Amino acid sequence: MLNRWRSGQMPVTAQTWPPWSKNSGLKRQHNVEYWMMGSFLYDGDGREISKAMSRERPKRGVLPLAQENIEKLKKVVEEGNYYGAQQMYKSISARYVSAQRYMEALDILHSGACIQLEHGQVTCGVELAVLYVDILVKARVPYNDENLG
Repeated sequence: MLNRWRSGQMPVTAQTWPPWSKNSGLKRQHNVEYWMMGSFLYDGDGREISKAMSRERPKRGVLPLAQENIEKLKKVVEEGNYYGAQQMYKSISARYVSAQRYMEALDILHSGACIQLEHGQVTCGVELAVLYVDILVKARVPYNDENLG
């Protein structure tokens, strides 16, 4: 990004960043370095080399074994928090799917559907069963008696 308020083609730095207009209606939400991440990188002659727009994403944590989540969610259902458990089943299984750990996602959904149905929560159980089938299709798991339990 070139500093248009100064003469010449000078790259903008934290020290040469133009003052923020108080009457602009905009609020300064980030520091100068944040805005400069989208700025241009320059070679020694002041020519633009490339645009640096990407910010490193934080590394995601390692997913625990499915059985740990199944046990925690079973306790939530047994406490009577059916809706909360339903949302947790859906979000946790989605994390496993995004990590391409389909079989563990299927284990979580199968367990959730059975537990919800055992507690009389038909709508919740059926919703998890439908998600189970969706993941079977997405993962291209062959349909047989062993997989359908």
